[in-house]
Amino acid sequence: MSDSGPFLRPPLFRCQRRWLLLSTATLLWVLSAAAEALEVNVTNDGPAILDSTITFRARLIGADYPQLYYVFQHNVPSGGRPVTITNGTEATLPITFLAYRDQPGEYLMTVTVLKQYLFSRHKIAEGSCKFLLTRDIVGRIVVSQDNHTLSDDETIVSTNRTTNFTFELHDPSGYFTNSSDSLSWKLDYGLSHYAPYYTINFTDTNVHTVNLIVVALVTRPNSTSPQVKLGSFTRTIAPKDPITGVNVQGNIWLRRGDVVSLQVSCNGSAPYNYCWKYLPGNATSNSTANLTCDEPISTNQCQFPLVHYFPQDGSHFIAILVSNIVQAKPYIKNIEVHIYDVPRSGLLSTIILPIVCSLLAFVILVTGIAYHIHTRNRLQVEVADFDFQRPDLELTEKTFWEHLLGAWRDTFPNWSKQSHHDVDSAGEGDSLTAPANNHRHSDEEKKSPQTSSPTGPGNGTDTAPAEKSGADASVWTTGQVER
Repeated sequence: MSDSGPFLRPPLFRCQRRWLLLSTATLLWVLSAAAEALEVNVTNDGPAILDSTITFRARLIGADYPQLYYVFQHNVPSGGRPVTITNGTEATLPITFLAYRDQPGEYLMTVTVLKQYLFSRHKIAEGSCKFLLTRDIVGRIVVSQDNHTLSDDETIVSTNRTTNFTFELHDPSGYFTNSSDSLSWKLDYGLSHYAPYYTINFTDTNVHTVNLIVVALVTRPNSTSPQVKLGSFTRTIAPKDPITGVNVQGNIWLRRGDVVSLQVSCNGSAPYNYCWKYLPGNATSNSTANLTCDEPISTNQCQFPLVHYFPQDGSHFIAILVSNIVQAKPYIKNIEVHIYDVPRSGLLSTIILPIVCSLLAFVILVTGIAYHIHTRNRLQVEVADFDFQRPDLELTEKTFWEHLLGAWRDTFPNWSKQSHHDVDSAGEGDSLTAPANNHRHSDEEKKSPQTSSPTGPGNGTDTAPAEKSGADASVWTTGQVER
């Protein structure tokens, strides 16, 4: 039995060694796999002013262990040993960087998470973060208007409204709790205003710059003299005009079948967003107070057309919503459009009859003008036909009634023959007028420059006394001669 011992020990020893190597390899594989699955999130509450305290936090993500080792190491030139904190899944480390020893700048904090396995610690996660150290006071200018606070990258405010500027100090460690602060505000290149806050009402749309200088006297518990800390801050502001009015031009009383065509314009600063909604005719301003644009149309010029067709007559309500960058709530303009129905009349009374009457009046007018021009160019000339071979007795002057009687005889010859006898019976009356006629005839012969007519060979009387019809030639005639 004693001889068998030396032969059995070497195989057992070899098996134990193999088992130990296998266990170690398995453990290392498990640790490496766990390290790949875990990560640590490192944050800080900086930036921090020198002489104040900055706090770093490390939190393990992906596992929950009761005890871990967090090793904090930064790269500040003043140096410092790594700091190890034992805790569960989160660790916190506050550090104070002094102004006489450390320099301002941006640095890196690295955190390594270790876990205890048997007799050794193994890294399961590692993370880092940047932090900023400064000599100046850390803070920002806060701009608010109408209970709305602008973010740090916003610059647009509304004109004709009160704009408030305040200072927000970044002091998570409470370094400035017992300090005495002085704030000096200045707009562009104007005068300084010493106050905890600054208020202004912009009336133009120019870009302005607000400057702030902060002076703080800090008294530390372990210091006899206060420390002076300074800070300078600026904020750029671009005021814009809000929309205060919308103008609508166009006809809102239309016949049925016509298209509503309106031209909308507004004031305020660009860019603009607009839309419109159609409501029943019984809508009111209260029903449109909370309307918003689902898909607004953007434009840089507030002048756009509104075209719509209403197939039914009656009253229709159109709500026009316009907004710009300084208005969270749109400006609403309500328009009531009235569509009325007109009865249709016949074609004859509305179209044909007026056209025919117009043409007829035109023809009459043209005919009258042409006739007037034609008659104006014609000249009336009176021509007297005298028969100088007529006996003197027949060239007697007649009264109006004698001319009228002669014209009646010429018109009615039968009646004139019958009444001729009645006229001859009145010879006595004619003989009374003969001497006067003979005397007048002798005066005309004396005044006439013409020679007397030739006489017959007999008794010196007219050779043609039988031509009694020549007496009718003494009647005045009128002829027309073309000019």
